[in-house]
Amino acid sequence: MPKAKAKAKKGVTTKLVEPPRPSSPLPAPESHVLTEQEEPSSEVDLPSGASVSGNELPPEADEPAAKKKKRTMNVAKNPRKGVVNFTDDQEKELGEWLLTNPMFYDKGCKTFRDSRKKQSAIHDKCTEMGIDPGAYKSWYHTMRSGFGRLTMKVGSRESTTREKWILATFSFLKSHIVRHESRQLGVAVILYVK
Repeated sequence: MPKAKAKAKKGVTTKLVEPPRPSSPLPAPESHVLTEQEEPSSEVDLPSGASVSGNELPPEADEPAAKKKKRTMNVAKNPRKGVVNFTDDQEKELGEWLLTNPMFYDKGCKTFRDSRKKQSAIHDKCTEMGIDPGAYKSWYHTMRSGFGRLTMKVGSRESTTREKWILATFSFLKSHIVRHESRQLGVAVILYVK
């Protein structure tokens, strides 16, 4: 829909108002410019009992009808669909299955970059176990990240039963994790020369 352009005059504010659309499926009418000097026409529907005082328009009339949306909170583009809860037996089976399939974690494996083969293997295993492939991927990512965090853990706190299980089950990943030095600079040294 083309926007109407108007030259701004000193002391005159312009607002873009779209007339109401007919109920029949006709092409959208062009918007027109309403200046403060003009009185709002009958094209703007007011709720019953509401009146327009001075040059104010109701809040609904300020926005074009096409832009009227229900205001919601900003949500991440890929929100978590829920917590993945596999049984202990399912997690154990998945951990053993990963150990026998190095194409998921070993970059030296010939099929590491073959995403179709990996997708097919995941789909087959998830179908066999009766679980969602997306839930599996989320679980694997969580376990792999958790294992990486636990192996670099610095502290004297006793590990929980779950952490011990993760360390034992995913110990085959240890040789495949590559640590990188932090890219953050420590302290900046500034020298002043006279």
